[in-house]
Amino acid sequence: MGKKTEELMKQAERLLLCATAIGLILAGVGCSRSGLTRAQAKELIQKSFPPEECFFKVTGTTVEGMWREGLLAPLPYSTRLDLTPKGTQLFRAVGGGIDILDTADGGYVRLRSLERLVTEVTGITEQSPTAREVRFAWRYNWDAAPDEMKRLAAEFPKSTPHYGIRGLDRSPGCNGSIAAEGVAILKLYDDGWRVEEARSR
Repeated sequence: MGKKTEELMKQAERLLLCATAIGLILAGVGCSRSGLTRAQAKELIQKSFPPEECFFKVTGTTVEGMWREGLLAPLPYSTRLDLTPKGTQLFRAVGGGIDILDTADGGYVRLRSLERLVTEVTGITEQSPTAREVRFAWRYNWDAAPDEMKRLAAEFPKSTPHYGIRGLDRSPGCNGSIAAEGVAILKLYDDGWRVEEARSR
């Protein structure tokens, strides 16, 4: 074998090694993009999971708590109670304002818009090579709320289902310690995974 032929063979081997290395790198990139971890799914769902209304039933405990925190006061010349300026301000800041709802089984308070926190991804099911169904747990988020609201939220009961009010039958209550379930559909695009839908179960 001539010296020139031997040199050409060495160059061919180097080119083959380079091509193999590049192929492995590209394959790794493709796998990391097409794979979906629970941590990635949790982050993506949280970004696309909007605030939602929530309900809590008016009970002696909740009224007592709102009174204690200075959120309720009696109306002048009346036996009825109403929100104080402090109560109105705090409920608006945390829950986007409130509405009082009278039903056959008692009164409810609706917080119009309360942030939801994804706490855990509990499972991922492959629907197709480019689609995943993700089950996750979430709760209403009181972490950044003022201390008065945190103490009050800890006393909120789980809402009794009442099918006369839209949404109340599926509300886990406004208590931040009550976990609820959600499901999301994620699809793979050329730039990675995107959330197509995320909702409460």
